[in-house]
This record gives sequence, structure tokens and C-alpha cells, in this order.
Amino acid sequence: MGLRTAFASQPIHPVRIDVEHADAPTKTNPPMFAWRQFNPWNIDEKRQPQGSQVKYREKSTWETYQNELISVGILVLLLVFFIAYLLIQRKLRMLEEAKSQKLREELARISRVLPMREITASICTKLNF
Repeated sequence: MGLRTAFASQPIHPVRIDVEHADAPTKTNPPMFAWRQFNPWNIDEKRQPQGSQVKYREKSTWETYQNELISVGILVLLLVFFIAYLLIQRKLRMLEEAKSQKLREELARISRVLPMREITASICTKLNF
């Protein structure tokens, strides 16, 4: 283009563009806005003219990673339920172990008392003839 302009024998005339009506919105040419224009100024998209279009909208985190976020949420819920189940089982096991320990102590006491009772009974029978 530069060489053509430098070596052209005839001057190149610029094309005239009707600027006043070039950007006028119509039904076939609705006003368009870049999403990046709204974001830095915190302009609500609802304030734009009716029928206008927003281009280059960035997807939200939810729109981008919806399946992954749902999967992670389900996994976290499963882990919470599993941990709760394990804690309940631990508590029940501790209660059962306490009962078992109490029964063992009772059995140990009985095993100490029973032979003494038998000895006492045999002595009494020998003394009573």
C-alpha cells in the first residue's frame, strides 16, 4: 500500500464514509457491547439498551466447571457421611469395650470369691460332721 501510494501516478482519493449513520442501531444491526466494557466499571447489563447484544462474555466459574464442582460436592458429602459413620462406630465400639471390661472385672472378682467360698464350705462340713 505504501509503495502504491509513493509510486502512483494518480493521487489516491480517500473514500467518504457517512459517519453519522454508520453506527445507528437497527433491527438488523443492534447495538453491541463488549463484556469487558461492563466489568471494570461494574455496570449492570440490565442498564443497556433493549435489543442490544453483549459479546465476549467470560463464563463464570460455575458455568465453566459445573460438572467438576458437582462431582467435588458429592465427593465431599460422601466423605462427611463416611467420617460420621466411622465416628459413630468408634463410639459404639468404645461403649461395648467398656461393657466388656466391666464383665471381665466381674468375672475376675467371681473367680477370686468362688474358691474361697468352696474352701469355707468344705471347712464347715468337716467341722459339723
